[in-house]
Amino acid sequence: MLQATANGVILINDKTGAGEYTVTAQSRDNTSAEDIAQRHYSGLSFSYRRSGAIHSVTVRGTVLL
Repeated sequence: MLQATANGVILINDKTGAGEYTVTAQSRDNTSAEDIAQRHYSGLSFSYRRSGAIHSVTVRGTVLL
């Protein structure tokens, strides 16, 4: 997210100078027993406000196991 902010993809907040994004990771305490037993984690998410120069976005990601 820092790199996307530095590259002008994510909007910068004029008051704070920081990128307008959040990354959330759910704790184990908020994970179901079934997901824990299956070793499945679905608690990671992010959001951001796009820079005005961006009109379309494709997001890709890889999780290495």
